Amino acid sequence: MEESSVSVSVSVSTKKGKARTDHESEGKKIPATIGRKGIRNKKYTVDDLLKIMAKLRSPSGCPWDREQTENSLKKYLLEESYEALEAIESGTPKNCGKSWPTCFLQIVFISRIAEEKGEFNFLGVVNELAEKLVRRHPHVFPRPTVPALPPKPRGRS
Repeated sequence: MEESSVSVSVSVSTKKGKARTDHESEGKKIPATIGRKGIRNKKYTVDDLLKIMAKLRSPSGCPWDREQTENSLKKYLLEESYEALEAIESGTPKNCGKSWPTCFLQIVFISRIAEEKGEFNFLGVVNELAEKLVRRHPHVFPRPTVPALPPKPRGRS
């Protein structure tokens, strides 16, 4: 299993008492601000998310995250799904935007646990979903036509 991390360097800024930080993603430094609600201005990628989850589950990560199993996370998957449904019913897009990340977290978390067991991984889940969407929508994603093979020449026997 490959362990990776998102590197962060922090320097203090006097502007409004916030600290400045540089995130390194794929060798590029991305400036961001750390305020009361955490890191701002950083646009994380799916790859960053998977690395963060791997770090949380690693020996140097979070003890609570490391001890979780698919079974222990079932209740959170259900709870977060109900919260997402309530957000949809509220009719407020802002509420939906706040509940989807926690639903998505459960998928990423359980996929990570399965990856550690050698069962499947998040990118496999993404691939399965993409294949299913394409397969269910042939009117949008037509299958490529395969040219007919030319007839075999009749030879002497």
